[in-house]
Amino acid sequence: MMASSLTRTAPMAPRTRASNGGSRRRVTLPHLIRSEAIKLTTLRSPWWSAAIVIVSTVAIAALYTSDMAGLGAELETPDNLVFARGAVMPAMFTVLLASMIGTMLVTGEYSTGMIRSTLTAAPDRIRSLIAKVVVAALFVLTVSLTTSLISVIVASFIGKDAGIVIDFSQPETAILPYVNGAVYLALVSALGVGVGYCMRNATGAIAVVVTIIFVIPMIPGVIPSLQDVDWVSEFMRMLPMTAGNDFMLGDATARLHGGLVLVGWAVVSCVLGAISLAKRDA
Repeated sequence: MMASSLTRTAPMAPRTRASNGGSRRRVTLPHLIRSEAIKLTTLRSPWWSAAIVIVSTVAIAALYTSDMAGLGAELETPDNLVFARGAVMPAMFTVLLASMIGTMLVTGEYSTGMIRSTLTAAPDRIRSLIAKVVVAALFVLTVSLTTSLISVIVASFIGKDAGIVIDFSQPETAILPYVNGAVYLALVSALGVGVGYCMRNATGAIAVVVTIIFVIPMIPGVIPSLQDVDWVSEFMRMLPMTAGNDFMLGDATARLHGGLVLVGWAVVSCVLGAISLAKRDA
């Protein structure tokens, strides 16, 4: 009787395996974006970093506006530019954080071995890179816009008594610097993702990013003879830091040039990262 029972139940196993295989869902890009968002937002370090950025940026904007308000009638800077400079000036420091958010998403997985699970879920690999770029950029973009909004509100209260108010009839100076500043930092985070895939090590990736963003622009200041060389000046304009300043506070031509340079850095970095991800073992 036991033998006949086993004979009757044996054919059921293939149907069960087929049923399980049929219920397996294909992992799409939105699934990977959601997964990467969970990885980032469940860590404490991004939130602590965001809090530090918000507090420091608001403090600098408040101090700058207070200093400008103290000049009174001697103030020659347009009101909109006072607010814009105070809010986006700290970007020269927060740009490092933006790049580190991108590198952290990648190098953290390589250091823990989680990259194997990620690539198992996304065998074509490139979708996982795109998902990381989207998540890092959106996180940095949201933090930057929130920071700028708080900075402007605080600065408005400080500048009100001195007659410093925002003129929204001029959106190029009342709105665009804050939007461009957020886009600038988001593109730098994408640069960080690409560098992270190329280096696969947190220390190496941060060293490369710091060299590109901070060290190279300092060279002409250390070697004064290079300041009068035409090609050096043009080369400096092609670096993320200079391009970011043009993109945030420059005129229309400077904004276009700065934006194209920043997009170029992000695209080239991600392409090199994609090549490294596709060619090298996890």
